[in-house]
Amino acid sequence: MDPVRQESGVVATFIIDWPVLAFFGFFFGNFSSGRSLWRDPAFAGGLMAASGFTGVAMLSYRDAPEWMWMYYRDPKDMERFVPWMPVGYIITFLGAFRAALRLRSEERSVWPAAAAAVVAEGAIVAATWDRYHRIGTKEEWENGTASELVKTKPQGLAKKISSYGPIVAVTFLVGLLLARRGRASAADR
Repeated sequence: MDPVRQESGVVATFIIDWPVLAFFGFFFGNFSSGRSLWRDPAFAGGLMAASGFTGVAMLSYRDAPEWMWMYYRDPKDMERFVPWMPVGYIITFLGAFRAALRLRSEERSVWPAAAAAVVAEGAIVAATWDRYHRIGTKEEWENGTASELVKTKPQGLAKKISSYGPIVAVTFLVGLLLARRGRASAADR
């Protein structure tokens, strides 16, 4: 089978997490004081959130590689790319953060770009829903025996993957606290 086939109008090779990282960049960039990135609490907070999300993605690639490629690609064929994924994830965050700073310097709202990232993520999940909500091997997915992700008490791989959710939530919330604290201290000056 051609690895870049069309299926239901969706290109089979895509990366589902990139719009989330772009959202993080726009969101935290909106809190930025405009100082040097390395001294900016909003940048530190956003980098923390993006790193937490990236860490969870890497754990998920380790635990459910076929699901992470949405059963379109054989993970063995993609192994050489996985070590580079964190770099791509962080570059996506950085690009969106810098775009947010540019939008703000032009006195334009960051929120339309952040909303576009959320819409893009929703569209990707909707387009791949039949693959997204079932976690397992390709064979389990094809046989209908992959673990259901969206249920009160997930089992199997879905339970393991969903157990990583608090990492994303905690790093996002701590990052948000950093960003807000930085904004408050900048306003006090």
